[in-house]
Amino acid sequence: SGLSMAGSSVLTSGLGMLFWILAARRFSSADVGISSTVIMAMIAMSDLCHLGLRTGLLRYVPLAGRHRWGLIWRAYATAMVVAGAVATAFVVGLGWWMPELVVLRSWVYGPLFVLTTAFWVVFQMEDSTLLALRLSPWIPIENGTFGLLKVLLLIPVAGLAIGDSSLS
Repeated sequence: SGLSMAGSSVLTSGLGMLFWILAARRFSSADVGISSTVIMAMIAMSDLCHLGLRTGLLRYVPLAGRHRWGLIWRAYATAMVVAGAVATAFVVGLGWWMPELVVLRSWVYGPLFVLTTAFWVVFQMEDSTLLALRLSPWIPIENGTFGLLKVLLLIPVAGLAIGDSSLS
């Protein structure tokens, strides 16, 4: 379990560093700055919106027996609803507290931000769920796959978002 988590951290950190190196070389510093701000806002909101359920999953899933999947899905759904509501409030209030993120006020990227934040909170909870289910060897695989996809999709996806000024 400890080895899986350490391997996952090393893999995730390495792929994350590669992601930002590629982003910095491919896109302008202004675009990277705005993008990293959006990502950090999403992560910060998700950190608040999992409501401590990561720890709750670790504690109660092993005790839940045949009810464990219901417990997991309810925890995920609760966190997703809270994250979606908080992200919606964030996007609606952008003009007041962060007008620089005008990209999120578009009819495409605002809802996409809300949806992504709701799913990111589940991604944050997955490692705890896998640990609670005694499936820790899957943690580096899950995180490594995500990190690799993030690197592979950087240019096509970010290029679309940055190059599409008609959506804002």
